[in-house]
Amino acid sequence: METGQLNLPRGSFIGARAKQIPRRKKLVFLASGSQGEPLSALAKLAADNHPQVHIERNDVVVLSSRFIPGNERTINTLVNNLFKRGAEVFYDAGRAGHVSGHASRDELIELI
Repeated sequence: METGQLNLPRGSFIGARAKQIPRRKKLVFLASGSQGEPLSALAKLAADNHPQVHIERNDVVVLSSRFIPGNERTINTLVNNLFKRGAEVFYDAGRAGHVSGHASRDELIELI
């Protein structure tokens, strides 16, 4: 299994209050909430309740986590709402897009 991190050039990230936003097809929005937490950014996007960003037809959404047992209903609701918005949703935990939400030992040491 490969692990890694994004190494993007300076200026690649824009803040929520940015005056200039790149063309839509060049924009990646990272959002929390792949377990369907009702107040998460992803749940707000799926319900079209996010104040700054909206899911549009043909947008791609990647859930990079596994379904935690007990959360299946909320996750399925989230995925269904994303499909209703016209998004292409990738959520198979067996695919290469899965990442852990937990840091490795070395990452924890670096953080501390």
